[in-house]
Parts: sequence; C-alpha cells; structure tokens
Amino acid sequence: MIASVLSASGYTTDELDTIMREEVVPAFHNNLLGIGEWKGWSRDAVRDIVLAKLAQRSWYEQIPFIRHQIRNWNMAMVQDAWSTVRTMLHAR
Repeated sequence: MIASVLSASGYTTDELDTIMREEVVPAFHNNLLGIGEWKGWSRDAVRDIVLAKLAQRSWYEQIPFIRHQIRNWNMAMVQDAWSTVRTMLHAR
C-alpha cells in the first residue's frame, strides 16, 4: 500500500529518498527506538510532526557534517524497509 501511495504522489524516487532522509526519519526516529504500543498517525498529525521538527532543528543540525552523520545513523534503522519500498516503486 505505501508504495502505491508514494507512486501516486508524483515525486521521483530520488525526491522520495530525500524526503525520507531529511524530513520523515528525523521527525520519527525516536519512535523507532521506543518499545511499547505503536499507533498510526493521521495525515494531519504526520504533517504537523514533520513541520514541527523542521522548525526546531538543533544547533548541531545546522552543521552539515554532523547533520549528515545523524541522518545516516537514523536512516540505517529503516534502510532495509525503505529498500523494500524502493524496489516496489521501481516495479511499478
């Protein structure tokens, strides 16, 4: 389902990679570390969470090298799942 929604979004795979790395993963990476009940989010909630995260970047996220390292570490937590979605996108 996620691949069909992303495919219909009109974004290229490269654009989706950037969105995943720069917007979605930074906003939700703490959820990947947590143990407990997982619930879905509404579209509005996801938008609000991502926009809030983008608005409150920490001082260290302003330094490109550090931001890059943090993004790589965070992305590593979802890389296998994201690779599966990318494969599905290419199959469409």
